[in-house]
Amino acid sequence: MKNLKTYFSILIISLTTSAFFLACSNDDNQQQTASSTKKEAVSKTATTNKSALATTETCCTPLLSASFICRGSGSGSAGGSVDLSLPCNNDWSVVSKIDVSLSDGTRFTVTSPSSLYNQTQGTLTPPYNINNNKIRLPFINSECLAEITCYATFYFNNGCPTVTTSVLTLGPVATSN
Repeated sequence: MKNLKTYFSILIISLTTSAFFLACSNDDNQQQTASSTKKEAVSKTATTNKSALATTETCCTPLLSASFICRGSGSGSAGGSVDLSLPCNNDWSVVSKIDVSLSDGTRFTVTSPSSLYNQTQGTLTPPYNINNNKIRLPFINSECLAEITCYATFYFNNGCPTVTTSVLTLGPVATSN
């Protein structure tokens, strides 16, 4: 009988100890899960904040400049060009497309992309033909107008808002709006 009491005492102590260790183990797992979840939430918030900051540090207002020379109506020397540039970051990979148009019957003479050739408007898509960090689009106006306006709408793939800008030529002088 004494052996039976000893056996039951050891059994009760073992069960109590096992229950205690299981309870502590579950608390540790819950704490680790809670800690892990909290770390993931902090990490996601930090990533979101970094993305928001990156989207705001890389936004840039594109610039247009243009020149136009008129040496008499119908002479073939009534042409010019418009230059599109990204002055603050020079990263054309963030531009998904550019819609361009010219006023008053003025037509593009650019051959790359060929879809713009002899058109008054069109869309540029990557890869862009960039020289000296500018896209140059030559044009002609056979009427030899004193003023020609070019409009360009830039669409970005990095979260920056769409931007529309224009430039007005005054003979050989250009002013950017």
